[in-house]
Amino acid sequence: MAEDKNADSSLVFAPFNSKEVKGMNYQEVVSSLADAGFTNVTLETETDKAIIFKRTNEVDKITISGKTDFTTDDFFEKNAPIKVYYFQ
Repeated sequence: MAEDKNADSSLVFAPFNSKEVKGMNYQEVVSSLADAGFTNVTLETETDKAIIFKRTNEVDKITISGKTDFTTDDFFEKNAPIKVYYFQ
């Protein structure tokens, strides 16, 4: 019998992979994380890079429990620490 990853309600899947999130609007990313069930999301601004790259409000990267490389098949605790790094 296959393991049902949804059987434990404290675990949720990443709503996107680490590569596709780059360049997305940070507000959409935060909303998708909340919709997926994540509860511990913090924002980190990257002001210096935003001036150089002119990418206001775009995500540079995110980390989930310190992981920078993840897929939609990866699941995490709902309260896993998530940092969204975006250009301001």
